[in-house]
Amino acid sequence: MVGVLSVDSEGMPHLAVSPVSDGMGVSTMQVGRTILNTVADTYVRNADLLQGIAHDNPMALADPGLVERALSQGDATVQVSLTHNEPSQSVRFYYALLGMACLFCAQIGMVAVCEAQPNLSALGARRAVGAVSRGKTLAAALAASWVLATACLLAALAYMRFTAGIDFAGREVACIGAIAVCALFSTAFGTLLESLPKVGFGVKTGLLTGTTCLLSLFAGLYGEPVMNMADQLARDYPLLASLNPAKVVTDTFYSLYYYDSLEPFFGKVGLLLAMTAVVFAVSALFIRRQRYASI
Repeated sequence: MVGVLSVDSEGMPHLAVSPVSDGMGVSTMQVGRTILNTVADTYVRNADLLQGIAHDNPMALADPGLVERALSQGDATVQVSLTHNEPSQSVRFYYALLGMACLFCAQIGMVAVCEAQPNLSALGARRAVGAVSRGKTLAAALAASWVLATACLLAALAYMRFTAGIDFAGREVACIGAIAVCALFSTAFGTLLESLPKVGFGVKTGLLTGTTCLLSLFAGLYGEPVMNMADQLARDYPLLASLNPAKVVTDTFYSLYYYDSLEPFFGKVGLLLAMTAVVFAVSALFIRRQRYASI
């Protein structure tokens, strides 16, 4: 027990606080005393104010609105928001859904690279004997994949904004830039999966689906208990969370919604670009080592 607040026969409050005991921390006791002191001071202040109004203008007490405004003039507390916007579970779900959609867009890059491989498609074989170099062919295929992935993710963004009514804190222009970066990463991720040697396209598709669903789990997509688990993992293992592309994509949009400053947003975008560069480098290493006895 922190203390006792009582009122005597004359209506005057009396506050008695107890010493620190029963294992209660000093900080907890101080917070409790502060709350009780605030309650007692507010009571005394309002009582004095009402007595003054009754003495100067008794008819004013007949207007409840006037009395309420008078009592609210000296409120000791105000409601403030610690974030740029009020937290919302639905907003968080749709942001995590964008992370999953980004990874699934890697399928576009997988198909494009597959069509450019001379041992995997007839189109790739015809391109291999043409005048255009293999590097230019892959670059054009990846650029087209990035444009298509960007268009798909922008369509998903438009649906969330105008149909589902998801708020992006008035920063839709920054969201479009984030979508372009996310599409670039998804293209790189699809290229990496397709460049894996000695693995069939069907297996690669299953690997993409399983990886996407697993990573989305740790991004908090599947309900509130999973969100709490993802938050706990992010607090305990921040490095692992920063290596999860679904989580990074989700946090990129969080940073726009929750923070006043754009610095966290640019930090997440920079992390996505760094991951994209690494994935593209590994993909190029796999592709360059592929040799064909015949096509």
